[in-house]
Amino acid sequence: MFIGIKIAFNQLEGFDHGSSQGDYMECWFFKKDSRQTPGCSCNTPPRLRSVYGYVELIFNGVVIADSVETKMVLEARRTPVMYFPREDVKLEYLTPSYLTAECKWMGRAQFVMAEIADRRIENVGWYYPEPEPLYTELKNHIAFYTYLMDACYFDWKRVNYNQDKFSSEGIDRADTSEQGLLVQAI
Repeated sequence: MFIGIKIAFNQLEGFDHGSSQGDYMECWFFKKDSRQTPGCSCNTPPRLRSVYGYVELIFNGVVIADSVETKMVLEARRTPVMYFPREDVKLEYLTPSYLTAECKWMGRAQFVMAEIADRRIENVGWYYPEPEPLYTELKNHIAFYTYLMDACYFDWKRVNYNQDKFSSEGIDRADTSEQGLLVQAI
């Protein structure tokens, strides 16, 4: 199964896409495993960008992360990943996991599990305690497998992102040209 998403360049800080490439970048992914480990297995380093907009994640009825200062990592052949500043994450619901993963570009990722009331998910997110020099902006940031959350919002519009597809409900083409990021299935 292929997954396609559009990302508007006007939502990415410092991204020079050239005048002939239009307003959007299309990303296509082949879905083999619903939980890809963080880090890039390709020979091109991931791109790190600041995101302009409010991003919110809800887990078991609780806003577990919300921020206007998220970072986005764009990796080849992978869905873009949002990193939340630690101060914008409800850390009381997270505990370190036994799992770590090594990325040749970003460093060693430490996974976390989330537990709220009777719901617990192992390895739902990760962070880089000591990121590599090109990715020091990710220090003190946490990323999540968004499709494991109850809901994800970008600028107060719900974004559906699960293991089988990516789409947005109630966001049309006119909105995407204004709002941009991670809001429209292809």
